[in-house]
Amino acid sequence: MYNDAETIEVVNGLKVIKTYNLKKYYEENSDEIKNEIILFITELKNGKKKSENFKKLFVFDDYFSAWDLSLINEKNVYKSNCFYNLIKFIALKKIIKRKKKNNIILLNFEIGFIKIFKKCSEYLLHQKKIKILDVKKKNKSFKEIIIDTISYSSFLSLIYFIFYVFKNFNFYDNRKIKDKYNCIFLNYFTQYDQKELEKKKFKPNQWPKFLSNKSNVYWLNIFLPNKNFKSLNSINKYINKNKMENINFINNYLDYSSFFRIIKIYFKFNIKYFIFINFRNDYCLFLNKEIKRSLTCFHLLQNLSYHFSLKKIFEKNSLIKKKFFYLFENQPWERSFNFLLRKKKVNAVYGYSHTTINYWHLNYFHSLIENKNYKKNNLPEKILCHSQNCRNFLLDQGLPKKLIFNVSAERFKWTTKVRKKKISKKINILFLGDYEKTITKNFVKIINNLSQDIYFKNNYFLSYKPHPSTNYKEINFNKEVKIVDDNLKNIIHNYDVVVSTNSTAASAELSITNKKILIFLDKSNLDLSPFKKGNKYKYDFNFTDEIELSEKIRNIKDIKRLNYNFYFNKKLFAKWKKITR
Repeated sequence: MYNDAETIEVVNGLKVIKTYNLKKYYEENSDEIKNEIILFITELKNGKKKSENFKKLFVFDDYFSAWDLSLINEKNVYKSNCFYNLIKFIALKKIIKRKKKNNIILLNFEIGFIKIFKKCSEYLLHQKKIKILDVKKKNKSFKEIIIDTISYSSFLSLIYFIFYVFKNFNFYDNRKIKDKYNCIFLNYFTQYDQKELEKKKFKPNQWPKFLSNKSNVYWLNIFLPNKNFKSLNSINKYINKNKMENINFINNYLDYSSFFRIIKIYFKFNIKYFIFINFRNDYCLFLNKEIKRSLTCFHLLQNLSYHFSLKKIFEKNSLIKKKFFYLFENQPWERSFNFLLRKKKVNAVYGYSHTTINYWHLNYFHSLIENKNYKKNNLPEKILCHSQNCRNFLLDQGLPKKLIFNVSAERFKWTTKVRKKKISKKINILFLGDYEKTITKNFVKIINNLSQDIYFKNNYFLSYKPHPSTNYKEINFNKEVKIVDDNLKNIIHNYDVVVSTNSTAASAELSITNKKILIFLDKSNLDLSPFKKGNKYKYDFNFTDEIELSEKIRNIKDIKRLNYNFYFNKKLFAKWKKITR
């Protein structure tokens, strides 16, 4: 057990009756906890009291609601820490209710969590015999303080939004989509082949490569600044110069009338929020900051700008016989996208599940009622699924079978061609870094400790591949650890064992290569591994510290190979070609 793990001690007099590791408890009771959260969000959305019925209160466009665009409705654990706190609180509530006749001692909890816990514990738990010890204070960086200030301030959010719009949107270039383009792909302009773009070909990494050669495909992108193009204006100039007429951005379709309408809605919702919203002493206390952020601050403004940009596109273009495809992640703009297309009576709408769906990806999970009425919940007409794991997750939550459409996992096909290349007598281990700083710090500490072990020095080569979004030069490695900053495709054949953090999809992707894979479970985070299923906490491929990792590597022959069950069937590849004709 971790020395600084969040711990609950049940005490009778001076005697400790039982000790709980909170992380272990909520992972072992995860099915019940997850269902409770999903049900609560559904009830909050459609509450009977006017002050609680967020969906009806914040309607703005033909009965479409800002609640559908909110962080709470999205339930994304990567975007907001509130769901992680809610998971911990529900787990804590269950432990306390079981032991209500005894005293409870909480150890190593963060001060932010404790402040909210104190406000609602008596109301929800009817338990006054709770002591709190060894509270951890999390110091925020200056950058985090600035971001938080803007994120939760209505006035500062508005000022920031005005600058944001004029940098990332264009009020003039809103050309029509030609009739010959009958397949419209909505994409993020972040991951693409720059070399191919220089050849006047657009090849996004998330989609099958063959789409780039089709004459009927139109790429409608959400512009996000990247290393090659820092502004919308720069990429617009490049595309116009090279006459790439099959590429455009939704950011080019925001006009002045929509801009001023967004500002009007913004003020209206701010007034409504401060008049009607009164939080009770329950789970809402863990969500109230994100509710405010979603309905009165920058998050709302940004989503409204996407909504009205999409609306303008669909008003300016003929949608007859056109098919629409997008990356299915249940992001807020996706709700707008599906809502607006249904208004136009467009039925050929495909959401492509392009990456792994993991157990704690709450954004993919809805209540049974919502899934039965998936059209009203603004889901697509078809979800394109590239793995059996993905399909099982979607079916298990109650989505109808007719909604799910199997296709081949073209994005990961390269992994089927990887062959082992023996370069030394030693066993080569590749460590894959994380984008989250705290997890990376804990992970690197384990790697450095392992590299000092004499046995490992003599028998293993240790290499570390940083996450693309991190600056690995800020991390201190021992000299025994080699840094490799190259594409996985180019290097993976050199390695026998892959060790990754649990939040990356790379472990699922590389399982196809037949490598032995080990996954790090960080003490401070959820088990976001693509291989977690249900209440099970420990797997033979998981480890929590260097002692466990050392043992598993020494006995790597006993570790079963993982398989995410991606589809690589030729018939399913043919389905891709059929639906994109």
